[in-house]
Amino acid sequence: MIKVILLLRGINVGSKKILKMDDLKSVFSREFSNVQSYINSGNLFFNANDIQISDLEKICKNLINTNFNLNIDLAVIKEEDLKNALDHSHQGWGNDDQYVHNTIFIMNDDLRDDVIESMIENKLDDDKVSYYGKLIFYSMHKDSYDRQRLSKLVSKKLLNSTTIRNANTTKKLLEISLKS
Repeated sequence: MIKVILLLRGINVGSKKILKMDDLKSVFSREFSNVQSYINSGNLFFNANDIQISDLEKICKNLINTNFNLNIDLAVIKEEDLKNALDHSHQGWGNDDQYVHNTIFIMNDDLRDDVIESMIENKLDDDKVSYYGKLIFYSMHKDSYDRQRLSKLVSKKLLNSTTIRNANTTKKLLEISLKS
């Protein structure tokens, strides 16, 4: 068994792609064990058989599409991979109050290097970027912070292959997973 975290992209934002987390938990509980959710923005935890993450992502997409008629982009990350990635984030990530800290989860392995390269090339001098595996840790100085600027660091095609969580949510995802 492996402990995994499922991150859904773009659900329960505005009036499109509405998905009740209790309904999602119910569906996933038929396939997986120890299913839990965190906040209403598409974060789910569960235990699964030790299979390839790419195969697990296909199973999750199929469950959502079949049961909710939604085509949702998603990322699945093993608990241990999230812990290792957080251990490799840049100094001050998530702690330096002069910055706004986010984690960019890359959903498409084939675009990983392009997303990283684009973020590094388009960052401002005060921004800090580090990456590990399929995660990018991005810190934007509060003086230059613009909520929209983060999404403009990469092309729309590349942005659509990512999902973003703030530092507090990212840390809470690991904390909940470790306790489950």
